[in-house]
Amino acid sequence: MNARLRTTFSAILLAAGFAAAQPLQLDMPTEATVFRPYGLVGPSFGTFAPVSEPFTDQAGVFARAGIASQFMFLPLTGMTLDADATFPDGGFGGSLGLVQEVVPFVISPFAGASAGFRYVGTSDGREGKFSDRFGPTIGVNAGVRIFREGPVQVRAKAGYELILDAPRDQGAGFDIAILWALGRPGIRALANP
Repeated sequence: MNARLRTTFSAILLAAGFAAAQPLQLDMPTEATVFRPYGLVGPSFGTFAPVSEPFTDQAGVFARAGIASQFMFLPLTGMTLDADATFPDGGFGGSLGLVQEVVPFVISPFAGASAGFRYVGTSDGREGKFSDRFGPTIGVNAGVRIFREGPVQVRAKAGYELILDAPRDQGAGFDIAILWALGRPGIRALANP
């Protein structure tokens, strides 16, 4: 009984401390900031793994490298344009997507959807036409954007992709992009959208 009372009292004190805490605003402007759209661009590196037959016959996991870009047209909403190549199989793909960030913090989680194209590569013995390896894609993703108000940002993203080729290949991936902010001096003001 005594341990339960002590635990309950500790939880109440902890919750009260979080509720009463005031955020630090050491060097933030006190006036309201005006949002201006801006772009981000940089390299991305990660992995791409087949999750459907016969795509899994090619390999367990592919390395992936590419170019990532993001255009923030609202404080928490942006459009992505990504292109990548997978190796050693010689696959490639590109996508156009929409992302919605959840909170305007330094580490900002997001969810998104995309559409594009992918060529799955040639490292398996699959016979057939070009359309058996190439097709449009639809995908969903989620991740975090770190240092969101800085001139250099990091985007970590995990996603799932359905490739609408003849065998309906599917893949999942994870990548990290290092993005440089373009066209926006004083980007730190974005911490207060």
